[in-house]
Amino acid sequence: MMNISAIIVLYKPNLLTLMRTLSSITMQVTHCIVVNNGSDSFDFSDYSNIIYIELGDNYGIAHAQNEGIKKAFELKSDYILLSDQDTVYPRNYIQDIFSYSKFFQYDVLCPIFFDNVKQEYSPVMLTKFSYMKRIKKPIYVEHAIASGTIIKTAIFSVIGLMDDKLFIDYVDFEWCWRLKQQNMKILCVPNVVINHALGDGSKRIMGVNVTVRSNVRYYYMIRNGCYLALFCPNLKYHEKILLLKKNFRLSIAVFLLRRNRKTFFLILEAWFCGILKKLT
Repeated sequence: MMNISAIIVLYKPNLLTLMRTLSSITMQVTHCIVVNNGSDSFDFSDYSNIIYIELGDNYGIAHAQNEGIKKAFELKSDYILLSDQDTVYPRNYIQDIFSYSKFFQYDVLCPIFFDNVKQEYSPVMLTKFSYMKRIKKPIYVEHAIASGTIIKTAIFSVIGLMDDKLFIDYVDFEWCWRLKQQNMKILCVPNVVINHALGDGSKRIMGVNVTVRSNVRYYYMIRNGCYLALFCPNLKYHEKILLLKKNFRLSIAVFLLRRNRKTFFLILEAWFCGILKKLT
């Protein structure tokens, strides 16, 4: 039996959705480490294998994940499953993802996502900036969205923890870029699909399907995109240019989506903070 710890980060969750998430994964893992990034308290005494960590404030998903990872080390976990609070897992998720991957070398496993908001499958990230809609067999990818990802615990001793300066957006991507620099492998398994909600909706702007999020999320996306494009040592020169272009397009799309002065100045602040490394 493998010792697997699931780490679920909470921030003002919808309780019904959270219960669905917990019910779908707690019986498939050894421990379920729930890290509360908000000020509300929760009682999980009905679950025998939940370890509850209450931070008392919102320190960002990276910090909360790191607290969970440290606890998983204490529990001597072989693998860590990272999860959002609204990801619902198939009944045999753990069994199936290991079954389909047993003939491949890997350090990290990730599934296919079905986006409940857009009602479509999220694309697989073949490189940092190229995607494929669907795949038919396991394939190595450049990076993975954190939720549903299974990581060999020992990898964190080599790669390090999540960068908590980023707070939320690009946290998983930046960690994967560090991992790839060490020639480690991220294997995407196409036969395992999980349900996940990306954003609060979508809207087509300038021919691009833009995920609708809060202004706070847009701030972190733009700030961190700018910062990483300028200063991330694990991006090549042409990748930095592509990330800056992506960030510029996002900034225009966000302004056209909101069309108000508050959003305009928020976008300017995000670029300003990214350029000057103001991440705290």
